[in-house]
Amino acid sequence: MLRGPDERLKALAVILNAVVVVIVGRLVWLQVLEHERYQTEVQSLVERAYDLPEPPWGVILDRNGDLLVGNVRTYDISVLISSRTPITAPDELAPILGLNDQQIAKLAPLAPEAVPEWRLLTQDVSVDVTKVLSETLLEYDWTQWVTLTPSWSRYYAEGAMACHVLGAVNEDGGGYGVQGALVRLLKGERIE
Repeated sequence: MLRGPDERLKALAVILNAVVVVIVGRLVWLQVLEHERYQTEVQSLVERAYDLPEPPWGVILDRNGDLLVGNVRTYDISVLISSRTPITAPDELAPILGLNDQQIAKLAPLAPEAVPEWRLLTQDVSVDVTKVLSETLLEYDWTQWVTLTPSWSRYYAEGAMACHVLGAVNEDGGGYGVQGALVRLLKGERIE
């Protein structure tokens, strides 16, 4: 048993010093010895490389200057999937984006030890749907795990009526019709 205030003060000092040593030891462990692991984890969450969208294709006009084929701004939706992905996300996002069961399955949270990963959820989402999605993301505070990447889609002013003549071009640059013949003139150029 401790006798006197001096001995109790010495015991208290020893206990406080032991606590400080444990805290400093843990800080050294996390910040020095485990630095690489945490640095890699933070970089995977914060720094995500993605390509800038391709520049829009040129428009096709008729002889009177009326639009035949143009470009429409669309968005590609990517989601950060981790163990902290909100459980209610599929229920909230599915009706807005019109997701099917396969796309909803992409939203399932990962196991706690899994490395978080970005997954492309859907492409060519219209600006109107993107506005509703943005409001939902802000309402539920989900902005940190959903990315909206701008892209372009071709728009045919007359719908499907003239698309057989005006043609189309695929991802590889091959196609048919006017667009296929003039692909080198219509395709936008990226300036580095």
